[in-house]
Amino acid sequence: MLGLTQAFMVAGGSAVLCSLWKVDDEATSALMRKFYALWRPKAGKGVEAAVALREAQAWTRAQPDWEPPYYWAAWALWGLSS
Repeated sequence: MLGLTQAFMVAGGSAVLCSLWKVDDEATSALMRKFYALWRPKAGKGVEAAVALREAQAWTRAQPDWEPPYYWAAWALWGLSS
């Protein structure tokens, strides 16, 4: 994981959001939609990436089918969180 993360950062990325294990497609899709809605909303200013990830994970965890950590805890943000 670090090799790919490092490659993106060397290529100019200021932050990389990556999973630590194989993830569930449906839960990940929902989590990422929530993350991007919080981080870069269409109207107005969003929150920092770290805050958006934490809130998206909490939202996913609150869904009855996705409460176990397998569904929401795989995500790690590396780099700057702006």
